[in-house]
Amino acid sequence: MLARITSGPFPVKMRNGGVSGQVWTVQLGETHFKITIQDDAAAPTIEKAISDVQRLPIPYHKAFAIVSEPTKDGVAYYNDLGANSAAHGSQNYLNLIYSAAWAIPHEVGHVLEQRVTRGDPTTLTQWAQAIKDDNISVSRYGDNNSHEDLAEFAEIYAYCLDSSAADLARLQSYSPNRFAQWQNILSKASADIASSSAQSSMSSSVRSSLSSSLSSLSSISSSRASSSRISSSRSSSSSLLSSSISSQTAISSSSSLSLSSSSSSWSSDRNRYDAPKTTAPTIDGVPESLWDKAAWAPIDIFWLGSQRPSAQDFSGRYKAMWDEDNLYLLVDITDDILLDATVNPLERYWDDDSVEIFVDENKNGGNHQFNTSAWAYHISTLGENVDFTNSTSPRLLNDHVSVRLVSQGTKRLWEISMRIYGENYADGANNTPLKLSSGKLMGFSVAYNDNDQSSTRESMMGSVDTQGHKNDRGYIDASVFGSLRLIEAP
Repeated sequence: MLARITSGPFPVKMRNGGVSGQVWTVQLGETHFKITIQDDAAAPTIEKAISDVQRLPIPYHKAFAIVSEPTKDGVAYYNDLGANSAAHGSQNYLNLIYSAAWAIPHEVGHVLEQRVTRGDPTTLTQWAQAIKDDNISVSRYGDNNSHEDLAEFAEIYAYCLDSSAADLARLQSYSPNRFAQWQNILSKASADIASSSAQSSMSSSVRSSLSSSLSSLSSISSSRASSSRISSSRSSSSSLLSSSISSQTAISSSSSLSLSSSSSSWSSDRNRYDAPKTTAPTIDGVPESLWDKAAWAPIDIFWLGSQRPSAQDFSGRYKAMWDEDNLYLLVDITDDILLDATVNPLERYWDDDSVEIFVDENKNGGNHQFNTSAWAYHISTLGENVDFTNSTSPRLLNDHVSVRLVSQGTKRLWEISMRIYGENYADGANNTPLKLSSGKLMGFSVAYNDNDQSSTRESMMGSVDTQGHKNDRGYIDASVFGSLRLIEAP
């Protein structure tokens, strides 16, 4: 199927950074969408951009229409997205750098998931359950959270759909619960934006894959030889997938579906922190030598705000350690103005300067806004700790943490010990903190809310690079957290 330009180019200011660009409208089958390219000598031609998008299977085209709705840029090509990022996707945008066409199937996963979640808030919770039931890893990057696991699976599914029905059958046999959930997401997203005529326009081969073949894949023998016809024009990383899916050797439940090495290079292991075991430090804001065994990790990803703060206004980093009873954090912040202007600690606590710690002790992701399946602790400059539990009103949870903040000039050092509670936490009950052990993997992110003297928070800087946190989903959805692994002392 070939795309054609229906209008353009027209000059525009692109949504990410307000840079100048050109926009075209394109028709690909029954799907109409926009392609926007930054004005830059190194930018790809519109013909190259069209070639990138028309390689994707028809069911994925609906994502291009979603990101082309009024005020959106469609598929947008940029010279740079910052933070070593190659691409970003949500129901509001699909942005990529010039060389990152390989990332489009992954970002389509984010686009379609967010559109479906708008109508069904349990979508990621269902996906987290599918991960648990499948008991197999899609990729190391997908292991960070349900949100990225889904997008990684969307990429694998696209490659298999392009390859053969046998590869799809093998994918379904390895990961039947994700497979069913992803087909459900494709169906819901299609119903949301596509007409019946668009559905009937599918080529016979793709229609066959999506209807009779896919609906009965369980009956296809997993030993059937694969044609391994994944397009050679795709990213070279797909060859890893091809060899994995085409292998006649069964993959055990403890192994990992091999995906793209480019995914891990695009989003590095900065989203995962290994915390060494320790003896208990004294929580006094004066670090002891035992902190030397833990590595510093940056808090340098711009999540929210009108603009990224300057280095003089903010810089941050953190360390983490653990023992059987507590998780310990050392948060080193440079903040030129420290502000705690709200008298009531349960009102607008996010608008004052604060450290925010996200913890999902069993890393099962999902919605945690008004329950205790995960936590988003807001720790004020006065040491007050606020989050929701099992009601729609925030609560002071000062007994969950011990905090000492010491300031020297613009340097603010927060030393924190934190008891870890599970999802069975009950309001008013005698809750017992969990015992921690080596090898435990938790969902985890650290952030700093900065406000110099405004009526609302000016910026939020975070430790992990996930688009969900940048979309302000962290206080609701634990699937966007990074990871923390407890290890023995080096």
